[in-house]
Amino acid sequence: MPFKSLSKNHIRLLGLALMLAGLLLNVWTLTALFSSDGILSPRSVVIIWIADVVLVLVGLVLALSGSLGTLLNALIGVIFTALLLYGIELFYYRLNHPSTPPEANAAPPPAISREGDYTQDFTHPDELLGYVVRPDAQIHSIKKMGDEVIYDVVYTTDSYHRRITPVDNPEQRDKFMLFFGDSFTFGEGVHDNETLPYYVAQDLPDYMPYNYGLSGYGPQQMLAKLQSDDLATEVTESDGIAIYIFIDAHV
Repeated sequence: MPFKSLSKNHIRLLGLALMLAGLLLNVWTLTALFSSDGILSPRSVVIIWIADVVLVLVGLVLALSGSLGTLLNALIGVIFTALLLYGIELFYYRLNHPSTPPEANAAPPPAISREGDYTQDFTHPDELLGYVVRPDAQIHSIKKMGDEVIYDVVYTTDSYHRRITPVDNPEQRDKFMLFFGDSFTFGEGVHDNETLPYYVAQDLPDYMPYNYGLSGYGPQQMLAKLQSDDLATEVTESDGIAIYIFIDAHV
């Protein structure tokens, strides 16, 4: 039967059928029917919701109007409104974010460079951890962007490849506080008395801080260290806590 010869009642029935289909063919029904593990991908869920909304809205227009012409007018109106809103948004975006043509002779950004003995054997290979910082050293590290100095610091390490954390009254600190992590824990770019372990130790006078962090370290180094027997000889206190500082890329 051609669409043009459909009666209003037929069109209304078609509208009700579309609405019913939109309500029944929902995410939960389709998941139960077609997903063996009861899970649909986020993309599939979005597509199903959009299809359901379209079916219900189209069916509602047909059921109320009984006219295919009304549906066509509604679709044209929706499309025109969407294009109009998109055009207005694009206009105001361009108005507030004018494009700036690149300068033909723009100078490249200054190069990053490093100086000091940081550039000479800062780390050594290690069978357990992969690499460790040079022990018993004062390592001078300078980082520059062109001629501008970003930082100029000294890293002090002990015989166990840990960065030294200077504290007051070490003899009164009868508990250990182990710090594990990457450059944030180690304190890249800051002095010994500016690291995170240093500031935490200022508020915990009973704890002796030990900084096992190093640039590039992740949870695998912490796990290897905790599973080894090294800590029993490297840490004199018998009671304490361990802290791991991580970034999202670590987990």
